[in-house]
Amino acid sequence: MCTAEATTIEFLKILIPTLIAIFSWGVLHFLSKSKDLQNKRKEIISKYLIDAYRNIENCCGRGKGVSLTAEQKTGIEQAVADVQLFGSSSQIALAKNFIESMNASSSGDPRSLLATLRNDLRKELGLLAASDDSNDIVHWRLL
Repeated sequence: MCTAEATTIEFLKILIPTLIAIFSWGVLHFLSKSKDLQNKRKEIISKYLIDAYRNIENCCGRGKGVSLTAEQKTGIEQAVADVQLFGSSSQIALAKNFIESMNASSSGDPRSLLATLRNDLRKELGLLAASDDSNDIVHWRLL
């Protein structure tokens, strides 16, 4: 073999693994970045839906004739808006039903929405599923 061919072969022995390593790094970086963005999105959505659950639940079970504070009213309005923005289609439909009930009679039962939020959030967080029965949503209040 002539020295030019030997040099070319030695160069290719170095170049090809280097290009494979660079290409692999680029692919792994892209996949890692995509996974990080997906995880951050899920984290943000979960936080908003957890806050929505807490704000809706905070306004429930207060008893007949007990008025909500301005802060509670704002909280439940924001919670329903967040469910409509970040929730699943079934959560959005349940929020709409709750809103329509509130608009028609100034009262509504959000337990179906709360049960769906609870179960979807538990699934997202890797927790065991809770009962789907909305009657299992209990509001405990110290009066």
